[in-house]
Amino acid sequence: MSQPVYGGEVFERIVRSNPQLSEHFPQLLQKPTQADVEFPSARMSVWFYPSALDGAARIVGGAAWRYMQWTRRHSPEALARVAFVRETMRPYTLFDS
Repeated sequence: MSQPVYGGEVFERIVRSNPQLSEHFPQLLQKPTQADVEFPSARMSVWFYPSALDGAARIVGGAAWRYMQWTRRHSPEALARVAFVRETMRPYTLFDS
């Protein structure tokens, strides 16, 4: 589902020169890349997202995910959606640490 928004030509060249990528990710050959997007010249300051809060953010995010799953545990639609997402994520779990 993801598409490169910058460096599309480089992305396509990498995919063409590494055909083994399409064995694991066949969708790479199906979609042409979009036109490059202009990045804004101004960025948020580094102090706005201090890296010291990364651990706390992971804990809070994980707790929120578990709570959401717990509240939807009796919903067949929600369980089917989670099963679908997990199935489509499978090739990408090769790169998880």
